[in-house]
Amino acid sequence: MAGKRKVYDESMRMAANSSWDRDWGNALKAYRAALQEFPDDTDAVIGLATAYTELKQYESAIRALQKVLKSDPSNQKALHKMGETLAAMGRLEDAAKTYLYAGNLQAKANNLQNAVESWDKAVSANPNQLQARNNLAQAYVKQRQLDRAVPELVALAALYQDRGDDGKAGQYLKGALRLMPNDQLVQAALRALENGVSIRTAQQEKAPLPIVEDSIAESPIKVIEEAPYSSSDEEMWLLDLEADEEEQSPANPREKIQQLAMEEMANTLFDDAAEYTSLSVDKSEIDLLIGQAIDQQTRGNTTQAIAAYKDIIQAGFDRPAAYFVLGTLYMQDAQYNKAITYLQQASQEDSYALGVHFALGECLKGQNKNSQALKHFIEALRAMDLKNAHQDNTHEFNQLYETYAAVRDDTKTAAFIDAIINFLSSRNYERKIAEVRRSLSDGNGAFINSLIEFIEAKNTDAILMAMANTNEYMRQNLFLTAVEACYLAIQQSPSYLPLHIRLAEIYMKQEMIDKSIQKYLVVAEVYNTRDNLEQVTSIYQRILKVAPMDITVRSKLVDMYISQNNIDAALAEYQVLADAYYQLAQINKSITKYKEAFRLAAKSSTSKQWQIEILRRLGDIYEQRVDWVNAAEVYERLVQLSPEDDSALLSLVDLRFKLGETTKAIETLDKVTALYEQQGRQGEMLQFLEDMTQLRPNELFLRERLADSYIRQNMNREALKQYDFLGEMQLDAGLRDDAARTIQRIIDLGPDDPEGYKQLLAQLKGNI
Repeated sequence: MAGKRKVYDESMRMAANSSWDRDWGNALKAYRAALQEFPDDTDAVIGLATAYTELKQYESAIRALQKVLKSDPSNQKALHKMGETLAAMGRLEDAAKTYLYAGNLQAKANNLQNAVESWDKAVSANPNQLQARNNLAQAYVKQRQLDRAVPELVALAALYQDRGDDGKAGQYLKGALRLMPNDQLVQAALRALENGVSIRTAQQEKAPLPIVEDSIAESPIKVIEEAPYSSSDEEMWLLDLEADEEEQSPANPREKIQQLAMEEMANTLFDDAAEYTSLSVDKSEIDLLIGQAIDQQTRGNTTQAIAAYKDIIQAGFDRPAAYFVLGTLYMQDAQYNKAITYLQQASQEDSYALGVHFALGECLKGQNKNSQALKHFIEALRAMDLKNAHQDNTHEFNQLYETYAAVRDDTKTAAFIDAIINFLSSRNYERKIAEVRRSLSDGNGAFINSLIEFIEAKNTDAILMAMANTNEYMRQNLFLTAVEACYLAIQQSPSYLPLHIRLAEIYMKQEMIDKSIQKYLVVAEVYNTRDNLEQVTSIYQRILKVAPMDITVRSKLVDMYISQNNIDAALAEYQVLADAYYQLAQINKSITKYKEAFRLAAKSSTSKQWQIEILRRLGDIYEQRVDWVNAAEVYERLVQLSPEDDSALLSLVDLRFKLGETTKAIETLDKVTALYEQQGRQGEMLQFLEDMTQLRPNELFLRERLADSYIRQNMNREALKQYDFLGEMQLDAGLRDDAARTIQRIIDLGPDDPEGYKQLLAQLKGNI
């Protein structure tokens, strides 16, 4: 233990000297050496964080400080260093929260002056920090520093006026006036508030007056409604910082994973040497090499950093972190082939996949291999989306790649790559892609289209907010507010068409149908110019749900399906279109559309089924128009396609009779009866013949066919009746030979009065 203490003390001394000389690289090494001896030493960790901050390795600094604060949330040195680091990163709101928290702790410990200094830093970082300003005002009153208390109260009033809370603004100004009744700045602020003028503007027009001292027994100011410090603040403050990490982390996936890799390597300094048995050198030498590599990289000395990382790997430290960092360094040095080699070796670590694909995409883009680069950028998107997809998303993202591969336009591919890079370099890109899947897709397989549009859009934060807000406004029937929010978002992202679609949806909710449809049609036209036919189709379908008789849109949808070679969908819409014309009493146009559909059906994989269905509808229309000739022609074609279509055969029999084509009618009728016999549908056959005979009682062959059918069904009595009618009709028509044959059939059936029929038959034969 004494030995460890000695090494620790020497390392801390060297760290202090290097820090004094602002030699932060060596200070970092020394602090690491101290932490090798005592990994949880607070002073060493805070010193390490200070070195990280000075070297602009802010994320590493924050993690080091969080390590201290999780075990000791009230450590003032760590809190103030955290505030400095956050401010250096530009995270001013978080810096202000940190200083506020530090001041609250100091005030709780009755160290008011130090608390004032902390709160003052909070206000400097974020002038809109209400709690810090309120605490300062109250502290200054307690310290009788009225010249400082009053400006804070006026500033608080201005902040609340900006928030639209004039009541609270007035309370603060009245409190300030009680402290300094003659202060012209306070009076001007009160007049401004009463007249609806900005307090800030009024303050700029007034010069400060000499301070008027006042004696007060106790503070007239109350703490604002934001909750004062409590013990639970410790946990909440730490959670706030962690929640903001996503927004403030390095911009793109490669930078994020690079930071992770560097931190992983830096953390090995705290590992036990026994864990590194495969090294060709001592663990201490590896630690030194890592320190040198990180130092050179931090200083921007790429060549020296590359050499150092290569030495680390050659010494047996073959972890993905080292490969990844070395790969990114080669990429930054435009040595793309070497970069690709090392990045691919880093891909063995799943947690690095996102960064590896992004970096590989950058390398291939640098080599002008856009098609290959796009594959990796899309894989990066897929890796992120996989966290939110409820199933394997490989097919969807393959579809995304194929969308651009099919175009074979390198300019478009390059533009989309740039759009992906910009998107993945924006804040909260992981949350955004999750929001696209959750809220911006229509659930009909349109996720990829939605994602492409969103990636190519500008002001994506404003888009997400507008889509969420308008959805809520629509839910509450606040349609005018929804329209206004939509217009504001469109001004920021005019080419993002889903915002225009949302506007059409709002119009539809307002029952402004025509206006909604016109908006939809404009959007569809723009999608058409962008060759986004799926979205055009989707919009036409939306319109037709509310306006099914819109022939123009239906025709456009038919053309769209044909252009996409979606023949079956086009045929379905063709039929709806033809039927719409029919309902509008535009019969000729209806027939024309059915004929167009019939010709198109030849291209369908199920052409026969489509043609049969279309011919049936055409036949119906011709029959209703009493156009027997065309109707018969249609049913003839229908029977050719479907010889066993009894419905078509029956219609054709009827039409042949109407056209006076008795011979053809008989031929068709015999086909029907044969079909029924074959299918064992004798009952239906008899019903048909009975119906036909009733409709055409003077058709001789119908009665003959009906009587023959009765005999086959052993219905002799019914057969006798029909033969009796038939014989009389044949005699009346002078068909004596036919009548003789019919009477013979009657005799063969054994009628009740056979002698009469025999005498009649003899008379007929005697005259032959």
